[in-house]
Amino acid sequence: MLPEGTSLCGALYVLYTQVLMRVFLGKYIQRPEMVFLVLASIFGVFSAVLVPQLSIPDENMHFLRAYSLASGHVAGNDDKCTFPKGVYDRAYSIYQGDYAAHYAKRISLSSVDKDVWCGTAAPYSPLVHLPQAAGVLLAKVFYPSTGVMVLAGRLANLAFFAGAIYYMIKTVRIGKWAFAVIALLPTAIQQAASLSADAVTFVVTFALVAFLLNLVTQKAAATQRQLVMLVLLAGGLILSKAPNILLILFIPFLPCRLFSYTFRKKSALLKPLAIKWYVFLVAGVFAVLCAVAWQKIFGQPLVASQAGNPIPHHPWLFIPILFRTYVYMDPHATIFGFTGLGGFSDFIVSSVVGGFASYRYWLPETLVIVCYLLLLFVLLRPNKEEEKLLGDSTGRLALGGIVSLGVLTLGITYSLYLLWALPLLGPRAIYAAGVQGRYFTAALATLIPAGIWLRRHISIAVKTDVLFSSIVVATSGFLLLFYTWETLYARHLGMFH
Repeated sequence: MLPEGTSLCGALYVLYTQVLMRVFLGKYIQRPEMVFLVLASIFGVFSAVLVPQLSIPDENMHFLRAYSLASGHVAGNDDKCTFPKGVYDRAYSIYQGDYAAHYAKRISLSSVDKDVWCGTAAPYSPLVHLPQAAGVLLAKVFYPSTGVMVLAGRLANLAFFAGAIYYMIKTVRIGKWAFAVIALLPTAIQQAASLSADAVTFVVTFALVAFLLNLVTQKAAATQRQLVMLVLLAGGLILSKAPNILLILFIPFLPCRLFSYTFRKKSALLKPLAIKWYVFLVAGVFAVLCAVAWQKIFGQPLVASQAGNPIPHHPWLFIPILFRTYVYMDPHATIFGFTGLGGFSDFIVSSVVGGFASYRYWLPETLVIVCYLLLLFVLLRPNKEEEKLLGDSTGRLALGGIVSLGVLTLGITYSLYLLWALPLLGPRAIYAAGVQGRYFTAALATLIPAGIWLRRHISIAVKTDVLFSSIVVATSGFLLLFYTWETLYARHLGMFH
């Protein structure tokens, strides 16, 4: 009951504080899966509609691949495809600066270009383009304009990403807020709300990390079903993006108790440590077989190869390449007003969280820092339940996550050195041209155990759960709102003409 003589404004204030704040915030804002779903859905739709079509990295090639799958064409040994002339012309029209949506312009499905190049996305396995292909297929059936096809493919990709990540955040026992923050980074939302293969790659990467974290928190040994799932995830990693298979290096750091089984015969070959390494090897072999099968059956390589590569003969050359790619600061570049800072390393660090539309515009450096600070904030907030679940395995798992991320960085660097640096710059290339920050975005989830370990030495305490979640929601929402505003402003400035 309100006190007698309370004004209407006072009544509304009480309603707000007592009902909305307690019920809405208490019920929803503290649930990271709901926070993710709401923000990803709202800003993902904005991104799908507002970002000029086919402007996202290689999106025109992903469009061709999605359309090819929607038409029932998986791959061809001769790399030749058949597309409606309107689809093929639209994919290449961006090179003349055409980023318009063309929603109303229907194309003729009977007028085709035969035996044309399938595009750079043809080597990708079908796994990473299935959501987009489903959206393109619906548009093709109901309203065959390239604008509607691209938008439907983007929205289908977003729906898959949002649904899968929502389920993972809801079911994972450790690092819920960290998963939500990473998946809500502007780069992640842009890629998810596009025709890019990154949406599925992000989902598979998150799935592996979430699965391993849940595995660690159980007291019983891993079941046969869980071991099979682990092996299947390894196959999914290599089929989504080949270097990501290196994330299975997390497996050797799992506690041996997860592989403790009772056998009639006692042998050193059946000890938990040995079984753990068997699982690791089986996962690796299965992944390699998946890659080989894709290459042999369809003639599409998933692994980079390049003639004239000097590194096999002079392995030490890879060290200065790593330095130039990730550490070296260009003496002529400027960042935060300081000349001598920045360069290619700054490009990678920034594009992990905020590089948009083939890097025509970016989050400002200050907001790039805010993105990383937000992730650090959720990693370092004390959580007794998470710390109890990991227990004595925390240090080992923290090391495993760091090692996995470090080796993945080496793998991505070497792969892009072969794919881009050598063809573009020749055997004297001094850095791995082609490395983009989005390749590392989802892999940030491997740092969750390291964050929990660091809490023993440094932590960020927040008084209440509502205040903590409010800070996370407000910051993530602001970053995505700024990204949306930047997109509108970039269009206003004519960056896509």
